[in-house]
Amino acid sequence: MAPNPITPAPEPATITGRDLHERFGDRWDIRRELAIGILTAERRSPDGLHIRYLCARTPAELAAKIEQAEAEAEAGTGTQAREPLDGGRFQRLQALEDAIKFRRARAAEPCPDCDATADGRCDDHARDLDLIGEYEAAARRLGAGQDCQQPAGARS
Repeated sequence: MAPNPITPAPEPATITGRDLHERFGDRWDIRRELAIGILTAERRSPDGLHIRYLCARTPAELAAKIEQAEAEAEAGTGTQAREPLDGGRFQRLQALEDAIKFRRARAAEPCPDCDATADGRCDDHARDLDLIGEYEAAARRLGAGQDCQQPAGARS
């Protein structure tokens, strides 16, 4: 996680706690922590997987931080710029990871047919290595939010 830079705040008298709630209260849970003398703002993503938490000493400072966080989210440059994995994508990535582990274990087993070939791999184990590469490429595409189907021209 990148460190939070100090956000320049507008003049403290220009923004009150009530202003914070009026401007941002529909999107942020804004609270005053009396015991430690700070204001906090919390926002959860709709899927509940991400939480953005901000704190400041003055309402003006918190307003500036909220505005910056919302601008980053709008531009796609904030800490939540990457789209979270939905359940289906996560399951497909897990299946690919399991398949890669299975194929690696198979390729590592001793094999008399492999010993008899010039390149040291029988057809079955050579195909295991090809599949590992294909599964890894599919996992990279899926992790980047792309479809994990084989690209055109790939052999099956």
